[in-house]
Amino acid sequence: MPEFESSHNISDCICKDATKAVLRMVGEYIKTNNNISISCTELGKKLINNNQNAEVRVFDGEQTNTSIFVGEDIVIKIYRNVSSGMHPEVEICRYMTEVAGFKNSPPYLGKVETIGADGETATLAILQGFVKNQGDCFSNAVKYLESCFDDSDVNHTAFLDRIRVLGIRTAEMHKAFAYGGNAAFEPELVTEKDVQLWVKRVKNQAVEAKLALENFAGDTPKQVKDLLSNWGKIISKIDDFTPTELNIVKTRCHCDYHLGQVIASDGDFYILDFEGEPIRSVKERREKQCQLKDVAGMARSFNYASWAALFAYAEKYKKPFNELLPFVEDWEKQAVDAYLESYQKAIKGCQSYPKDDMTARELFDMFVLERALYEIVGEIVNRPDWLRIPVQGVCQIIGIK
Repeated sequence: MPEFESSHNISDCICKDATKAVLRMVGEYIKTNNNISISCTELGKKLINNNQNAEVRVFDGEQTNTSIFVGEDIVIKIYRNVSSGMHPEVEICRYMTEVAGFKNSPPYLGKVETIGADGETATLAILQGFVKNQGDCFSNAVKYLESCFDDSDVNHTAFLDRIRVLGIRTAEMHKAFAYGGNAAFEPELVTEKDVQLWVKRVKNQAVEAKLALENFAGDTPKQVKDLLSNWGKIISKIDDFTPTELNIVKTRCHCDYHLGQVIASDGDFYILDFEGEPIRSVKERREKQCQLKDVAGMARSFNYASWAALFAYAEKYKKPFNELLPFVEDWEKQAVDAYLESYQKAIKGCQSYPKDDMTARELFDMFVLERALYEIVGEIVNRPDWLRIPVQGVCQIIGIK
């Protein structure tokens, strides 16, 4: 797709209010020996020119970035953590738009970079199309559950139908990643070394989680003590993973996939935020991996949604939510089953998905365990009150009540 390049003042391309916000956020990276370069697609250039006098709204609710909405057409995401080299999100969004033709993510419009005196580039911001929406799927799932608490006999059919669409869109995203057509995205056959590396990473995550739990200074629920006393079952679970011939390819992935990264839009879904887990290095986020890691992340997200709804209930009514546990556990199982069923049907035949269902399930289970162990560390650092969520998740995986 044709592009125009510019190293002129940003206000040549972006309205003044947005320019000021960009400069505030990236000021420390703009030195006298650096240039700012804006690279836009033809569609991006057209939309920018059409929105010179549009309303500009700054959304600063994200943990790692700041988003600027220009009119109803453009979103400028400014990265707070700037590093040199190719940014994974810019790379993926451009690939999805211009190579793979994936329609269910915002179109790539351009990027803002600094160019150092040594020629090294660092991405400051990405420009994408704005998708009108009805909120993110995590918030919507929590609201839906809260609305059901007064009617435990509610029929989830309509909700589950929407979840099946999400499973299909996930499969379509993964098929797009498996399309190739670009050296950085060309699928690669999974080797025995890859499998060994995956298992090693799960074991390393288990070590990190165990250490975090042992050093946790807050109130320790009984379930944490039970989990620590049964830690050997986690290692046995990992060691039991012994597929011999996967015969699948690894590809680029979303790498931070959960309900909060998907927005609902007029009965459909759009997938956002392809930058990967912010705590990972750029090199790690650009690695080709097993796509079932994304699926595992989404499955864990349903568990979080159910607990978030329970916590909101307890806060609102100032009473325990134990009586609601069977209801939300049933909802979570139905939601995950519907998601996995539709995903499996839609991904069948793709070279990134195992032909043998048992092997696929083994991979999925291993990555769910890895994700839950990762969450333990994250919650201890950021939200100790939510630690019970991943702890219970791991206990369920290894069969501890």
